[in-house]
Amino acid sequence: MNFMQRLVLVCCVWLGMSAMALAQDTLAKAETHLPLASDTGWQNRSYLIIEAVVLEGNKQTKDRIILRELDLKIGDTLRVEKADSLLQRNRNKVFNTNLFITVDLILEYLPPQSARLRVKMQERWYVFPFPIFELSDRNFNEWINNYNADLSRTNYGMRFVWENFRGRNEKVELLTQFGFLRKFELTYRVPYLDRRQKHGLEFSVAYSQNKSVAYRTLDHKLSFVSSPEVLRERVEARLGLSKRNAYYSFHNLDLRFRQTWVADTVTTLNPNYFLGGQSQQRIFSLSYSFRRDMRDIFAYPLRGSFFQFNVDKSGLGLFKDLQSLNTASLALTYAKYQALNKKLFFENYNRGFWLIQRVQPYANAQALGYGDNYLRGYENFVIDGQSYLLSKNTLKFRLFEAIKKAKFIPIRQFRTIPIAMYLTTYWDMGYVRDQYFTETSNQFSNKFIFGYGVGLDLFTYYNMVINFNYSFNQQGVGGFFINFNGGI
Repeated sequence: MNFMQRLVLVCCVWLGMSAMALAQDTLAKAETHLPLASDTGWQNRSYLIIEAVVLEGNKQTKDRIILRELDLKIGDTLRVEKADSLLQRNRNKVFNTNLFITVDLILEYLPPQSARLRVKMQERWYVFPFPIFELSDRNFNEWINNYNADLSRTNYGMRFVWENFRGRNEKVELLTQFGFLRKFELTYRVPYLDRRQKHGLEFSVAYSQNKSVAYRTLDHKLSFVSSPEVLRERVEARLGLSKRNAYYSFHNLDLRFRQTWVADTVTTLNPNYFLGGQSQQRIFSLSYSFRRDMRDIFAYPLRGSFFQFNVDKSGLGLFKDLQSLNTASLALTYAKYQALNKKLFFENYNRGFWLIQRVQPYANAQALGYGDNYLRGYENFVIDGQSYLLSKNTLKFRLFEAIKKAKFIPIRQFRTIPIAMYLTTYWDMGYVRDQYFTETSNQFSNKFIFGYGVGLDLFTYYNMVINFNYSFNQQGVGGFFINFNGGI
């Protein structure tokens, strides 16, 4: 099958999904619309006054953490014609705290002109002492396709997470990890320090060791060197301050320190790993980010928008860190999520990154292929560079959505299982500008690239999203890829 045939196939699937969704929407219009409120007597009124707000089900979570998310307060006047949309929006805000499995808002009519807002929640399980067995590679596909599912490239250990610590949505995390990457880490986050619940704090410290290190990129694939001895050691510390002065706006200021040592083996193989054959890199960094988050459900958004601005300065002139790294970067992210009808949704995600740096060490040259910054169809590759543009476009058709009860599970917080499945088709495109690494990897650098395909998304337990995709890259090479995104 050549490129044009594959493109026609994707377009046919896209059009078929659209037709199914339109048919479903036509049938849905004949059904009775059920409002979120259980008592419909208030619908004959033009407005209602909120007389009381009742919280149910928050056995551990403090009331003020929930009330912080609501823009409906006692004494507020509610226009009846906007009640459904307002209740849905507030329900999503409470759900997005990631403290509850289910959230329902019910408006109860109190004659003659008042109402009671009832918020019913089912809390999650918050304490997770569980074993670690995970991949050290960038994703599942790289582990399978590039390293033949080599079990020596896995990490194992114990991770202890206490979410909603003290009922204040605080988080404590302790990590003890061995295997391919040996790592020890402690993180503590408190979202609100003050009574007005606007300012927060987070700090973390970590130490890690590697006996296998990616020392270069060849043909857009990482080349590793391994040894019985430790090849890289790293110490990291981070202090973050946050401010949330509105419901949807977030400010973050982070101060970070990182010191990394590598063995002479690494610098011999690649003298530009830290530039100039240096065996260590010490960096102080300061970054600021602003986020405007209007998504309905953070874990798997279908409606709303997302905007984020990041500026970072690495190398602050502290303890001669400018000799190791002196960079400034700017990143912009914008995403739009639209409901085309009741079952069909469109997502447009865009990100741009610009780095100011005279010369770039290999250790800091990460553009596309790392973390969430990748094109579907290119999961097996990395594209190093200094700046990049990325656009991901997805059409989603909801196959089903339900909440199941598993009464046989002994722990109450695990009995409720939300599950939703979406059929997707997508078109991703990007561009990476690279000045320093084109001698070893230039197939996808400094040119427009794209990928496309179809897939199946599963959204379930504790905000876990699993993507099953069959994608093609620009050269028409296809493959089956799996990506995971967990909410724990």
